[in-house]
Amino acid sequence: EESPLIWASASGAVVNLGGSNTKTFYEGNNPDAELIYCEYGLINITAGIYKNHGSHYLLNCKDANYANGTANIVVSSTSTSSGPKFYDFDPSDNPEGEGTSYVAEGCHVTSSVVTEEDGEHTVYMVVKDAS
Repeated sequence: EESPLIWASASGAVVNLGGSNTKTFYEGNNPDAELIYCEYGLINITAGIYKNHGSHYLLNCKDANYANGTANIVVSSTSTSSGPKFYDFDPSDNPEGEGTSYVAEGCHVTSSVVTEEDGEHTVYMVVKDAS
């Protein structure tokens, strides 16, 4: 079994993925595995490009811990025109349950289709709501 690239696993842990480098690229190679996984704690995502060959678990929390509030992922942006991008994964519709979103309040998801060497992808970007 392949481990996630980023894994928060301690009570009270906070992992921040962002900063000023919006070209940071996180790529996994297993379409059946998580790229970013939160077992306990909080993972904040504010920038970067995330791709894991179509995994529907690209971002994921341990189910029971997400349900009781001890694990969470929050995706946000301070820009209305750019933000973190997810290949073939919509962070506003995640595997924690139908209608569940990792997108922060005050932000929303836009999407576009891109064609690259490995084929066509839907890229979901989280941006700040317009005022």
